Amino acid sequence: MLLRFDKVANAANYSIQTATDDIGPWTDQDLSTSTRVILTGFTPGKIYWARACANGSAGSSEWGAPATTMAV
Repeated sequence: MLLRFDKVANAANYSIQTATDDIGPWTDQDLSTSTRVILTGFTPGKIYWARACANGSAGSSEWGAPATTMAV
């Protein structure tokens, strides 16, 4: 799964979460310093949701709207 999102000014990194439903439960993935993240390990044919938030010296942003795709 490729997750892309807009860069946030002054973000040190981004937290990523995935789920099998848009309301969760959400599973933490590795932190990323990139706004283009490749997520692996999903079951082909199953629908997944992903979201990101920015982390910086002022704290963390709100979670972005979740995106969805079917794993291949």
